[in-house]
Amino acid sequence: MDFGSSYSTAASKYNYEISRLKSKNHPALLSCPIRKLRVWVRALAFILTFSVIIWITTKLDGSKSFYSRRSVTDPAAALPRTSSWESQGSGSGRAAQGGSEELDSPVDHARTNKAFPTVPPGGHNPLIYRQPWHYPDGLNLSPESQPKHGVGGTIVEFRFANYFHDAMVLQSGEPGPDLWGYGEVNRTVTIRFDVDHEFNVTVNESGIWRVRLPARGPGGPHSIYATSKVGDLRPPKNIDLHSVLFGDVWLCGGQSNMEFQVEWMVNGTEELKGASSYPLIRFMEVRQAQSPAPLSEVQIKQEWSLPNHVTLREFSGLCWAFGRRLHEKLKIPIGLIGSYYGGSPIMTWTDKVVIEKCRKVSGNVAYSYGIGNKSDHSVLWNAMILPLISLELRGMIWFQGESDGQVNFAGFPCMFYAMIDSWRAYFRRPNLPFGFVQLACRPEDDLHGDVIAKPDIRWEQTAFLGVVPNKILKNAFMAVAMDLCDPQFTLGALHSPYKEEIAERLYAGALSMVYNISTPFHGPFPAVISTFKDGNTRIKYEDGPILLRNNISFAFEVCCGKSNSSAWYSCGPWNEAPLSSITDTTVILDTSICKQLGVQFVRYAWRNTPCPYLQCAIYGADTALPAGPFVLPVDEV
Repeated sequence: MDFGSSYSTAASKYNYEISRLKSKNHPALLSCPIRKLRVWVRALAFILTFSVIIWITTKLDGSKSFYSRRSVTDPAAALPRTSSWESQGSGSGRAAQGGSEELDSPVDHARTNKAFPTVPPGGHNPLIYRQPWHYPDGLNLSPESQPKHGVGGTIVEFRFANYFHDAMVLQSGEPGPDLWGYGEVNRTVTIRFDVDHEFNVTVNESGIWRVRLPARGPGGPHSIYATSKVGDLRPPKNIDLHSVLFGDVWLCGGQSNMEFQVEWMVNGTEELKGASSYPLIRFMEVRQAQSPAPLSEVQIKQEWSLPNHVTLREFSGLCWAFGRRLHEKLKIPIGLIGSYYGGSPIMTWTDKVVIEKCRKVSGNVAYSYGIGNKSDHSVLWNAMILPLISLELRGMIWFQGESDGQVNFAGFPCMFYAMIDSWRAYFRRPNLPFGFVQLACRPEDDLHGDVIAKPDIRWEQTAFLGVVPNKILKNAFMAVAMDLCDPQFTLGALHSPYKEEIAERLYAGALSMVYNISTPFHGPFPAVISTFKDGNTRIKYEDGPILLRNNISFAFEVCCGKSNSSAWYSCGPWNEAPLSSITDTTVILDTSICKQLGVQFVRYAWRNTPCPYLQCAIYGADTALPAGPFVLPVDEV
């Protein structure tokens, strides 16, 4: 509501009423001064009341979701008018520095003033629910429900695709980004990039035009102009994009732990206060939707935006914290794409070809997962990832698997590895960097009484090898998160509020694997495990000196038996193996309980929640990174 025009209307009504009374020689204006005073008081009271109503209405309008309007009216105006993007600042005014050492103990979130989602009686938690394939909050789409362009279509329009918007970031470097949109079939589209490049392309029979822009180094801002005709009787239509930057673009996907908003983070208030210090970080969010068949265009929840305390509030906290660190280190523009859906199992993010492949490998598990029919598979892939495959990306980060662990999905290993390869193939980058978070925590007594296979699925996420990258998961990096739990957190222990620390660990992996900046990014891992006749078992670690931070009685467990007599998942029972001694490279366990049979397997941190916050047993002495969980066979000496 326009406060100024409404105020003028009220004043006009007041002046009209006074004029009307004067014209009739109304006694209220001709008698004693008291009556005149009453008229003035009533008029002023009317104006004040009307003004208060307008103010309240304006506030209510302002509280509506910022996704329904442009976050920045003129994004270019938010940047200083300089000839070099470097002088626009690299976020030196950051309010909260990363690093797990800053957080000494869990925060009492029950006492903090945060806008956590609430669950109405009979309702569902928007981040996690028992049947994640129902997706009650998202759009149900299909190709038939989308606008029809091209030959035989019902829509004739000239525009950019939904993804492109003012203030966006395009991937820098070769081969240059694709730009596309819609127009009238066989019409010519003229695209002008800045002032030195002009292209002419033709709208194809599908009503789509496409051009590859020239490669650019990190920087900006740039402008893009396009012109074409729609109909013979109308003049050409002009469309444009402004405040466009070139930099590194990262896609952030997964389920609720990736969807987890900035305002819910432990340091969320500080992040929002300092957000406007980062005008070279831009972000957008795909609207949650599902489709039984592939779609050509995504729906947008939040257009490309510059960060501030309003626009950033509901964006992914992990995605933001990861991108902010990259920008602070690299001093280049960073673009973040959020595409996530709470409660989603992996098969909803996977191409149906991959699901069929894994069904043949793993048996019929993919179709006995609890989903009613095959059309439920790939529904998020079709609507939220596939329409983005023409983009150029620097890499992806991923946090998903809780829903698969909840039902002990046997097809998860095959589908996880195949999904990564499939996404790389669709994005035309066989070595596209892929970072992911190893699953964090969950109470041993699950909310729904389900059997949670979280320790198993953590191991499966590493291709049963414990560390990433490896011979199966190439050009990948992983953040261990099992020590970042808060069982008292309002949204449940499943959702770690410590996204800063998780982002720090992912960021270290990206620096080393993607940017070739030597950085330790995973904790100690056993090189050799040997058992001796005296009843002790020795674990020799690699990757630097180790530190015992917490001597947890159940940190190490052993399964007794002859070597190679069974597989680890069928071995049992498992017995606690107390720690006898430790050096900077070796742990000695008391495994005398297996003295008669011998030690067949040793496992570490094999619990849904293996330790308190930052208090697992083994860490790197120099890196403060936690050793990940493992289950490994033992060599007899």
